[in-house]
Amino acid sequence: MAKHPKKKRYTPSSGTILVGTLAMVVAFGLGIQQSGDVVPAQLVESGGSTVIRGDLDADGLLTVDDVRLALEYAQGYRKPEARSWAREPVADGSFTVDDALWILSHLSDRGA
Repeated sequence: MAKHPKKKRYTPSSGTILVGTLAMVVAFGLGIQQSGDVVPAQLVESGGSTVIRGDLDADGLLTVDDVRLALEYAQGYRKPEARSWAREPVADGSFTVDDALWILSHLSDRGA
């Protein structure tokens, strides 16, 4: 009987897992954008002016554009502007996927 060569088991790398997670975050964000859900978010006092936490593009609303910016900042594709640091969702001093997830979780909030 002929022996079959042993197949190497595929183990995903952390990069593969990260890319998959980012794809899910973006897909979720696009789904929210398509459904038209845009709601005001928490207001944060910053230097005498009121800003919306997570509103990275400073348009007054939390939208999928804010999620996209958070992901671009986290991956280093774009350098955060000064106004974005004041609006950082997780407020830990760096932009990460957690910031994008925070914004996504607040996109689906519904007013009572």
